[in-house]
Amino acid sequence: MPFTKKILFTMVFFFILAGCFFTLEGIFRLAGIGYPTQPFQRARFVPQYYKDNPNFTKKYYPSSPLSEPSVHFHNLFPTLKSPGTLRLFVVGGSTAQGFPYYPNHSFSKIIEKALETTGLYERVEVINLGFSALSSYYVADVAPKLLRYQPDALIIYAGQNEYYGTLTSLEKPSWMQKLYLALKEWRIFQWLFSLIETRKTLPDESLMSQQFANKRIPADRSLDDKIARDFIRNLQSVVKKYRFHRIPVFVYEPVANLIDMPPFSSENESELKTLLTPYRSLFTNPTLLAEKLSKENILDMLQARFPSNAHVLYLAGLKAKSEGKPFLELLEKAKDNDTTPFRYRSPLQHALRNFIENETNKGYLAFIPLQDIIINKRGSNSFDNSIFIDHLHFNRTGQALLAQTFCESWLTFTKANSNAFRQVAEFFTLSNEREEAIFMHPLYDFEAQGRIIGLLQKPPYSLMLFPYRPSFDLTKHPFALTTPSSLLALYSQTNTDDFTKIYFSYLYTNGLTLEIASLVNTIRWLSPSHPQSYYNVAILLSSSNSFSESAAMAWLYAILFSEKTNTTILSNARGYFRLHKKEDILFKWRIKP
Repeated sequence: MPFTKKILFTMVFFFILAGCFFTLEGIFRLAGIGYPTQPFQRARFVPQYYKDNPNFTKKYYPSSPLSEPSVHFHNLFPTLKSPGTLRLFVVGGSTAQGFPYYPNHSFSKIIEKALETTGLYERVEVINLGFSALSSYYVADVAPKLLRYQPDALIIYAGQNEYYGTLTSLEKPSWMQKLYLALKEWRIFQWLFSLIETRKTLPDESLMSQQFANKRIPADRSLDDKIARDFIRNLQSVVKKYRFHRIPVFVYEPVANLIDMPPFSSENESELKTLLTPYRSLFTNPTLLAEKLSKENILDMLQARFPSNAHVLYLAGLKAKSEGKPFLELLEKAKDNDTTPFRYRSPLQHALRNFIENETNKGYLAFIPLQDIIINKRGSNSFDNSIFIDHLHFNRTGQALLAQTFCESWLTFTKANSNAFRQVAEFFTLSNEREEAIFMHPLYDFEAQGRIIGLLQKPPYSLMLFPYRPSFDLTKHPFALTTPSSLLALYSQTNTDDFTKIYFSYLYTNGLTLEIASLVNTIRWLSPSHPQSYYNVAILLSSSNSFSESAAMAWLYAILFSEKTNTTILSNARGYFRLHKKEDILFKWRIKP
């Protein structure tokens, strides 16, 4: 066959093959096989708004036994960005998400409310796309997709899931993870992967337990450097794309609880445990244990025998702290040698700082050196339970700290006027008003602390040599102290949604109208695209005998966000409009009265 004919034949074959592929892809999409991978979708009957795509996270929780988190409908924003709007996106793992709090009770919404006080913007939108167990591969994959939604800046808090995340370069090379994510954009490959990726149902395990799966990862400088390099490459790809579009990227430096959080595990742990058996009663108070071992000259012996043991380094750091000596370096080493690295390791932090320092074009890259900021604002002793609620997630004080550091960085970056700085500073001095601004309800703070208690009862927390001791007592929480014990007993026996319904019933039965209104407003704030949020508002506003425009709109939004399929909402809404002879409103919205 002549050479030109071979080329022609090859081209024809290629186009036929490509045509078959795209035809099959189109058939899959029309048949509803697979799922869309965009983070948001237009609300079907309220198309002027984007809401969370409920299938979005499926792509990033690929293999057994990890399962994607439930959808909380926490993002809702206009499809048309109005003039004067500041639109920010937050991406990363569970810290970016705000765990153990819901995203709309986290630092992202505190940022939103703080920047509103400056008067610089007509509207501020901070949209949270942080999800538990997701690594920098997720950040690199989702960030380009956000460009279509007209961001004014991207905020990244990542680096804690590079070992145990759903997608890491620990077991598969970086190029393979990126290829996998690229292929899963296509419905054909989604279907093929679904045939080979099995999922186990593990109802009694937390996502953290599923990540852990009893897998230890000893400190290895070459491995840690590789993880750090891949993290930086993922970050670089995001910064490059956003710089091209002249959109700034703000990167938080990851930090962790170093003082109150003992290592999860260490090398030679069983041998160390045997040696420390006579001191078992002090395992729950490592500071006293360190002092005891030091007085008996045992700690020095342990350091000589186990120089890289995370638990020994941790005890040495606590001893140095109690003596008023420099201690952070020892505690950092303890963290780095933890063989269950749910906290970042220092090579990643150093690589991040080097990347920022060596970046020649910093015009669209802003670094938030969180470690230095904490030391300067609060002192070295603050890497503890005063701002953390577990090994790395932030408590209410920490959430406010995260928000304030970004706001200050943003105002500096945008060269805002001095009045804007004063307004933000004042906002963060008023803790009660700050919490009220994001509708923080005692029930949800109680639930957040309850999630931490739940984590402590499962691996890897339950396997710790020195147990972690949280700074809070759930039984002394304001919600626990003001709620009947009989009702509170049901909390541990039901899931969150069921308990909320039970609590609602209790409030209605006792005629606690103000408390009902407070809870209804909180739920609407947490889940602004969920039909139940508007149903709750509609029920509350419909208690009056007179017609209310606000109640009518709540009924309409409940119907529209349920896509006109919820029979309970439809039945009650029709009853309301018939009662007040306003069926024409339903006709206007193409809803059968």
